[in-house]
Amino acid sequence: MSLVDAAKTTYLPLDDYIEDFTTVSANLVGDIWKSERAQHFQEPGNRSWEAYIAGRWEEALQASTSELTELKQYFSQLERRGTQFYRIRVVELPLSSYLRWELHILRVRLLAGERIRIAPPPITDRAEQQYGMIPELVLLGDTAGYIVDYSDDGVAKGAAKFDDPLLIGRCRAALAEMYEHSEEFEQFFAREVLPVDQR
Repeated sequence: MSLVDAAKTTYLPLDDYIEDFTTVSANLVGDIWKSERAQHFQEPGNRSWEAYIAGRWEEALQASTSELTELKQYFSQLERRGTQFYRIRVVELPLSSYLRWELHILRVRLLAGERIRIAPPPITDRAEQQYGMIPELVLLGDTAGYIVDYSDDGVAKGAAKFDDPLLIGRCRAALAEMYEHSEEFEQFFAREVLPVDQR
C-alpha cells in the first residue's frame, strides 16, 4: 500500500513536468517538500554528474560548488516569498558511490539555503507503517504534488501530478514526520562522507 494509492493523477512527461513545476512554483504559497529514497540515479546533462561518472572526481566537486551563488539567489528568492525548501534524503549504509557524490551536491544546496536531513531506513520504515509506502515525492504548498517517475536505471522520465489538497496535506504530514526524526545533514556528512573522502 502506498501513501498515494488513492491519488487521481495526470501523467506529465519530463519536459512537461519541469514546465509545470516552474509555473506552479513561480506563484507558490507555502513550502516545497521533496523525498528521495532510491540509492542511485542517473543525471545526464548535469556537468558534475557527468564528470563523476567519467571518474573525474575533483572536476565533479568543482562543478557542483560553481553553482553556489546561483543557488543562494534561488533560495533567497524563495525565502523572501515565505517559502522554505525541505528535503528528506533516505540513505542506506554502506554509501553507494553515487550517494557519496550526491551528498556533496546536496551539501552545496544546504549551504545555499535548502533544509536537508538524512533519513536512515528505520525512520522511513516507521513513517511507512503509519502512512504507507512513500515514493519519490515533490510537494508545492497545497497546490500540487508530483510522484516522480524514473526508469529502472534511475533516469527521470516524468511525474504523475495530483492536486487534491487533502492528499497533499497527508503527504506533507508524512514527510514532516520523517524530517523531524531524521539526522542533521552536516552531522551525517562529517561522520559518513568526510572519512571516505580522506582515505
